[in-house]
Amino acid sequence: MKSTVLVVSAITVLFAAVSGHAVPGPALPSPRGEERGAGPSHGELARMLELTETQQQQVAAILSEERAQEDLRRQKEKALRRELREVGEAASFDEQAARKLSRALADLDADRMVGHLKTRHRIDLLLTANQRAKAKRFRPEKGQLRPPCLGPEEGGAAPAAPEGW
Repeated sequence: MKSTVLVVSAITVLFAAVSGHAVPGPALPSPRGEERGAGPSHGELARMLELTETQQQQVAAILSEERAQEDLRRQKEKALRRELREVGEAASFDEQAARKLSRALADLDADRMVGHLKTRHRIDLLLTANQRAKAKRFRPEKGQLRPPCLGPEEGGAAPAAPEGW
């Protein structure tokens, strides 16, 4: 009974983790009228934060490193998910193998979160105090999924006018 509950719990957590990564948020209109993800682009952020050319190059290098690490994590994750699927579809269920693979997937998720935090920290170290204060306004508050939209008076772009206006 206890092992059944643990297996069901592990599978539920695994599916929740997978579905959490797969569901995109609603697209917001950009100042140019096309839809894109929420929040300003890197170029818009650089402009709003008034980054120097050197800062922009340093941020680009940091983001490039993080992207390369994320690509490696995705490859590992894909292989682990394939192995986990094979364990689940096997003629006899190997709980120990399923747990090992599930833990490896959880570790990759933790690595992803820590990597994101380290990247953000490295970028914050490049910013001036004023730039850090501005950048903080673009981050979501506790409990929010997305940061609030900034109007033109705060350095953001005005929302696109509805059709027919």
